[in-house]
Formats: sequence, structure tokens, C-alpha cells
Amino acid sequence: ADFIAMSPDLDFQEQTPDLWRKTLDVNLVGSFVSSREIGNRMKETGTPGYIVIVTSINGRITFGPYSAPYNASKAGQESLVKDLAIEYSPYGIRANGVAPAWVNTKMNATVPPEDMAREMAKSLIPRQAEPVEVARVVVALSSDELASYHNGEIIDIKGGYGIK
Repeated sequence: ADFIAMSPDLDFQEQTPDLWRKTLDVNLVGSFVSSREIGNRMKETGTPGYIVIVTSINGRITFGPYSAPYNASKAGQESLVKDLAIEYSPYGIRANGVAPAWVNTKMNATVPPEDMAREMAKSLIPRQAEPVEVARVVVALSSDELASYHNGEIIDIKGGYGIK
């Protein structure tokens, strides 16, 4: 695969159905296909386990119409998490999601510095999360010791973004 996620930031009027389809295919359909595949393997082998989808707070908070296809794909992932939980819970498989705000990744490296400064001013921790900080929450959701009662839930990772 060329992408593990994509966010084409483009003026709303310049967005095309093909751009929307590609974004939904990468972000939402890719999550569906991979989650169903691993869920079915765990179900067939009787192996309880965890499915964790990395979504985004964009599923609930828009950064504007320029990211509309990304926002829609992330809202779809949040719904998918709940459907996966319903589908696989009878087999001891839990499904949850993590919804980070800004994460220090290549995808966000192209955000103009003035735009990033404006976004960081909205956070109580005025910086982007590091990928390892997101990974730690994914690990926690994959632990019976830390998250045995979490199922069908979305955990925000946003450093207080949007509170102030």
C-alpha cells in the first residue's frame, strides 16, 4: 500500500469525487478490510484479542472544509469501531479506537507554521503529540490489565485541545 492514512488538504471547490474515493479507500475501507481480516482469523482460531483503529478527532471536530474527505473518513472509522465491537464481542475480541489531535508525523509536516501555531494555541499542552504517545494508548487498549472493560469506545489523545 502507498498510504496508511491520507489527508488531502485542498480547497473544497477543488476536491473531486476521485479524491474523496481515494481518501475513503485508504482511511476507511482499509480499516474495514484489515480489521475484518484479523477479526475473522481470531474468531476462527478461538483467539481472543483486540482491534484498535487509529482515527482522529477530525471524526468529530472539523478543521475546515479543506479537509472534508479526511474528516468524513475519520467519522466513518468511529462508527466502524462500534460495529466491530458488536460483531466480534461474542468471540472475546474487543474493538476500540484512539482519536489523536495533532501528531508529529510526515502528514502534518506540511502544515504552514502560522497555521500550526494557531492550532497549538488551542491546546493545554501546546505541542503535537509524538507517535509513541499514541502508541502507548494503543498498547493500553490492548491490555486486559488496563482496559478489560473498554469495548466500542474511542479514546481521545489531544493534550487538552479545544478546552480553552
